[in-house]
Amino acid sequence: MPVSAAAVAAAARPGPASAWPSWARLKQASLTDREAALDRQWYERARPETLRAREAHDPVAKEFLDEQWGGPKRPYQPERPTDPAVQQRLRQDLAAARAAVEAERRRLEEAGLRAPSSREPAGFEERSTPAGEQEVPPTAKAAAGYEGTVAVARSDIPALAGELFTGGSPRALGSYDPAHAIRPPDDVVVPQAHGHAEQDLGQQLDARLARLTEAERAAARGHTVSIRVDQEVCSVCAAALGGGPRAGVLSRLSARHPELVFEVTADDVSTVYRIVGGRRVR
Repeated sequence: MPVSAAAVAAAARPGPASAWPSWARLKQASLTDREAALDRQWYERARPETLRAREAHDPVAKEFLDEQWGGPKRPYQPERPTDPAVQQRLRQDLAAARAAVEAERRRLEEAGLRAPSSREPAGFEERSTPAGEQEVPPTAKAAAGYEGTVAVARSDIPALAGELFTGGSPRALGSYDPAHAIRPPDDVVVPQAHGHAEQDLGQQLDARLARLTEAERAAARGHTVSIRVDQEVCSVCAAALGGGPRAGVLSRLSARHPELVFEVTADDVSTVYRIVGGRRVR
């Protein structure tokens, strides 16, 4: 099938030539304006990953994706990470980080500087499910008998190329600043809800992002910070991904860096949190 000259021109564009205030305005303009028509074709032909990277600062990208995936809540959006290769690397990073934690734990225990670990590898558990009582297999971490939680992060921000960030809960030898802005909701005072791996990692990321120069931050706009945790993200860390005083660690981190996309995944679950400006966009 022959390809039109307009389609070739749209495909050759690195992005829309103009900044449009809304998808509706662009569609209307495209009916009579050739440049607008080319911009519209660019959005319609762009890969979803490209548009997701733009939606933090491009209302047309956001509204186009909303339209494609069933509205603002996007019920029809496939729930999968943006880049499988990044996830594979994060899995490897997690394995290496956990190995380092366990090696250091053994060293501390052998030196008498830490009480011996008491957790044993977990087996199948009987749990009540919607389908009745079932034998549920343990998570990979529980099956290995690991204590605490570990999280890692990488980013495609040019200034952060090649940098690896690693966080852990106290039982995984992590540390955190309780007075830092990246923390659980204000009314959560239970000690066990503080110091999670996501909090340790989030504080590190916040500090590193704060050191970006103006030029580096401008170049970072629309890029992604990919986070992976070695167990399901807890409800405290994922609290109120719409903002407000009950906002948890992930929402607070994203709200402080609204020009970035934060994508959070975890071992043993398929949930993907994609967060922009403190709010979950998927």
